[in-house]
Amino acid sequence: MDIATTPEVQEKLNSLEKLLFEFYDVNTDNSRKQELEKIFEDFSNDPHVWKHVRDFIKFSSNFYVIHFSLMVIENTLKIRGVCSDNESWTEMKYLLQSRVITMECAPFYIINKLIKVNAHIARIDWPHFYPDYFLNIFKLLQSSSNEFHVILGAKFLQITSEEFLSPREDISYSRKNEVKNFFQSRVVPDIFTLLLRALEVWKSNLKIIAALLEAFEQYFSWVPLGEVYSVALINSICQFSPKLEVGVLALTTLNEILYKALVPNSFLPVLSHVISHSFTLIHNVSTPIKSFDWQLISQEFDIMPITHFQTYLKGSLSSLLEVVPVKHAWGCGYVLG
Repeated sequence: MDIATTPEVQEKLNSLEKLLFEFYDVNTDNSRKQELEKIFEDFSNDPHVWKHVRDFIKFSSNFYVIHFSLMVIENTLKIRGVCSDNESWTEMKYLLQSRVITMECAPFYIINKLIKVNAHIARIDWPHFYPDYFLNIFKLLQSSSNEFHVILGAKFLQITSEEFLSPREDISYSRKNEVKNFFQSRVVPDIFTLLLRALEVWKSNLKIIAALLEAFEQYFSWVPLGEVYSVALINSICQFSPKLEVGVLALTTLNEILYKALVPNSFLPVLSHVISHSFTLIHNVSTPIKSFDWQLISQEFDIMPITHFQTYLKGSLSSLLEVVPVKHAWGCGYVLG
């Protein structure tokens, strides 16, 4: 980064870079790696570790250094909890969130790690001590001209959902429930609205559409069926079915709805659209595959065999209908096998 630093910080940075390069060098033997691991461990236990990693993340452009610093933060949070110095802790939070925006040319593993650490911190502090966490993410998602920002916003939402709902030992059971309930009731409706809006704005950009659908898939996997799943949302997701790259993502996103064990009667009109669109998606993404090498396509798009979807969909429909009167299903136009 083109930011002025002090000679002391620069010396520490140079020293850490040298050690990390040595550690990842293929010519470094196991004995030396163990010595280096001990040095890294001692660094992590330093009482001033927060200050050091703050400086490293702020001033370094070396990916080894940034990744190492993020791992130290993660481990420190798990073992010691948050920094006792409120001012330093606040500075660290906003540094980490702002730093992600500067990482457009960084490898994905660095960007994902940065987002994950941000979400980890939010899981501890949001909403009371980190009230603008989601507001900052929403600003990224609402960018009208910056592809990277929109993808970043979608990734933030996806990973935040994963972090907020994952069972970890570093927060209490009551805190987990507090985060999930507040998240679901206060934030998820806005998330669905903004993701849907972004789908419409960026419908010609497949990279952004893929990121948005992956975010939707994550939320569909746990958000209960209700008003947030509108017909307009289902229709918007399914408009990309002719494009194989995102058509499969659209199909897997809809399948998260079909995994649900219970379907409220009020949701049946939307469910009819899900069923109808799912079969259309299967047809659209299966047709081009017949004329291509399936193994090659699977490697390129990382997709499961499409031929399994129709069987699964029929099975899911049968399970769903067990919890609602059959006459309602017939009324929605379902044909039972």
